[in-house]
Amino acid sequence: MKRRIRLGLSRMSVPKKITESRHYITSLTGNLNFPAPLPALAGITTAINNLEAAYNVSLTKGTGLKSARDLKENVLDALLTQLAANLEATSGHDEAMLLTTGMPLEKLRVVTVSPNRAVHGKLSGQVDLFAKSPKGGSCKWEMCAEPLPTHPPTPGGNTWVYVGTISNGSKQTVKGLTAGKLIWFRVTIIKGKVEGDPSDPFSIIVL
Repeated sequence: MKRRIRLGLSRMSVPKKITESRHYITSLTGNLNFPAPLPALAGITTAINNLEAAYNVSLTKGTGLKSARDLKENVLDALLTQLAANLEATSGHDEAMLLTTGMPLEKLRVVTVSPNRAVHGKLSGQVDLFAKSPKGGSCKWEMCAEPLPTHPPTPGGNTWVYVGTISNGSKQTVKGLTAGKLIWFRVTIIKGKVEGDPSDPFSIIVL
């Protein structure tokens, strides 16, 4: 599944930012998924230490000390932002790989109050699918025959089949289904390069 890193640096206090940054360094040191992250971890570690020193000095409230601290913070913010972009590019936004970085990920889920539903179409063998996504998002539909796929997948078992992707608020029509069959559907919200978690499956008997 595709994810993006969401650091939230502007909302972090300096002490938290220092702690979190060191956690990122620990998570990436020797990480086989990211053997050569950029900027180099050594440079980021230096920026963390510089910010910590400037922060401690700024607590004395001397003239100009806060400005000096802010400058060090801006340097670290820039390095972490560059690092996050590098990790996303290296992983291809792969969720499993990004989870090993220690960095927080942006996460989109299907809004549970939205009516994800399947209804019979106008003709035999047709099903109309409906769901709502956030503004600017789209809905990726998948279907599967009974029984549902297992996790981990069973060799030779059923799998989810891609149906189509359609913009928010629009109807997805599936044609050519076999009458009398129970078919399961699920929907995933996509916004930009971020792909959310699939919805809970829901089913309909095709007419």
